[in-house]
Amino acid sequence: MKRLAINFWNWISEMGVSEEHPQENALIRLYNQMSLLSLLPAATVLGVSIAIDFSITYSVLVSFILVLYASTIILNFFEKIYTARILVSVGSPIWSNGIYLFIGGFYGQGLAILAAIAITYVAFQSKIALRNKIFAFQAISFVGSIIYVNTFGPIYGLQDFPYDEL
Repeated sequence: MKRLAINFWNWISEMGVSEEHPQENALIRLYNQMSLLSLLPAATVLGVSIAIDFSITYSVLVSFILVLYASTIILNFFEKIYTARILVSVGSPIWSNGIYLFIGGFYGQGLAILAAIAITYVAFQSKIALRNKIFAFQAISFVGSIIYVNTFGPIYGLQDFPYDEL
């Protein structure tokens, strides 16, 4: 079983790694590993939320996270490495700010945005103009969701789900 898990980890890690872009391979592996480490808990949470009949809103929001990180691995597999990086850099703020916008609560969304900014900084060191546009989107979406929720409240009202901060 341990060997199977290691083989699976290595298989996912190597998706999109190629001799055509050797300078990008370490970052591709890192994106694949980060995506897998985000994908597995999201799949578990989705399964549990469906099994215990949680709100459909919660299941849809968790599904978005699942699709985001699965798509990243798939895009890397098809060697769409910059598309995968843009997807994570833009998709992460969309899911974290979107969750806050729809159901409110505090689950560390500021920390999620800081992580997205750090990931964007590393991913686009050679594409400064694109990186700065993504930074602007991340900041505007974060501040915008905070202002909206503090002014009008969450779209679906404040919903507190047990353990959602995990």
